[in-house]
Amino acid sequence: MKDRDYDYYIFVDASGDDGFKFDKCSSKCYVASSVIISKDDIEHNKTILKSIKMLMGAKEKDEVKYSKIRRHKKSPEIHKLIEDVKASAYSSVVFKEYTKIPIYLDTDSKALSSFSHVLAISTMQYHFADISNVSVLVVIDRMKTTEESVVTELLAAHGSNDIPMVLPNHKIIYRDSKAEGYELIQLSDIVAGLTRSYFENHNEDAICKYFWRMCPICKPEAKLCRKRKKPNSKTHNFYYLLPLYRNNPSGNSLRALTFEPVSILKNVRYLSCQK
Repeated sequence: MKDRDYDYYIFVDASGDDGFKFDKCSSKCYVASSVIISKDDIEHNKTILKSIKMLMGAKEKDEVKYSKIRRHKKSPEIHKLIEDVKASAYSSVVFKEYTKIPIYLDTDSKALSSFSHVLAISTMQYHFADISNVSVLVVIDRMKTTEESVVTELLAAHGSNDIPMVLPNHKIIYRDSKAEGYELIQLSDIVAGLTRSYFENHNEDAICKYFWRMCPICKPEAKLCRKRKKPNSKTHNFYYLLPLYRNNPSGNSLRALTFEPVSILKNVRYLSCQK
């Protein structure tokens, strides 16, 4: 791993596209994900990534994409390895179908990906709130030059009146996910892709659809969850990600997921109860 002078590394990638032409196969969701890894866990996670590639029959230098994992004949075994990753995951999930226009933007802008990346990356202010004197290297998968500049400018403006963030000492770099020393970007691709596949199919997936509709009527003091079965922890491959989404100061997966529109949050409260 290059750039070893940092305490933590944040690997960032996204899944989906920034289009809104759903009749022409635009993705229903856009997900940007940050995977935060301590320098002490870099080698462990590289071993996990290597094991994933071995199961796929890929070479160690090959790039892993979630789109290939999802369709692979050894997909079940590969997904099981995800919960062994030592990291914290944060994602920004945009339900484009429920958004009237590209959020925060004028209709001519193509900066949806930039803003989504910033939302996912800025969660480090929450993750490191109680950790002092920490240094962080943010490694973002290559984007369009214009998109990269927006991300860098917005994060550089942290602490201003417009963007009241207090971020730890950090440096931002952009690297190809196949670049030697930065292969762990591929883990963030897996997190983003698996997250998108789950939420994007909430209207079709039987498990997700059932709890999506049931959860809003449930209250913390209600006995509904004790009377009805929660989704089994391995019913859907997405649940292998929950340990990563729970690995934050609150231990609550919903603190690691940002939704647009925010009203979606009421439909996914069951994820905070999922064991």
